[in-house]
Amino acid sequence: MRTYLPLGIVFVLVGLATIFAPTGFIRAVVVSVGVASVASGAFALVKTRGLVESVAFRRALTVRALISLAVGVTAIFLPLLFAGAVWVAVTYALAFSLLASAAVGAYAAFAMRRSGMSVTPPLVEASVSVVVALVLFLFPGQTGIVFVRVCGVLILLAGGALVAAGLGAFPAKEA
Repeated sequence: MRTYLPLGIVFVLVGLATIFAPTGFIRAVVVSVGVASVASGAFALVKTRGLVESVAFRRALTVRALISLAVGVTAIFLPLLFAGAVWVAVTYALAFSLLASAAVGAYAAFAMRRSGMSVTPPLVEASVSVVVALVLFLFPGQTGIVFVRVCGVLILLAGGALVAAGLGAFPAKEA
């Protein structure tokens, strides 16, 4: 139970940050998604591209990887260079990139399935990409701040419950 305490403290801090500094939190998330996009593109170029012998598969993953790298680098550096003027544009660019990535991921899963490989990782990545893209499309600007604050309250409540569990507020059931 004590292992919940540090996790709960992190959740409480993240929840407070999202409630009291939502724009900063959004910027951090956009840059984080950019970093994840760069990592995903690099991984696709280095590891995934060679899993299937199909030339079309390799070409599709190469295009996806290069787009992920370009959008990721843009998401990381453009907002830092031009401050708030480009946040919404970068948010939409990330959303489009995530949808393209999901489409190629679904194609990759289909090609990997024909080769007898596990399709769970590319399907999970594609699903998460679609969900994050939808959130970015639905809440690109000021309306997203309300959504972020609501998420912050939920994270804060979850963190409080984890802290309470870590301090032993919920007695363990005897077997």
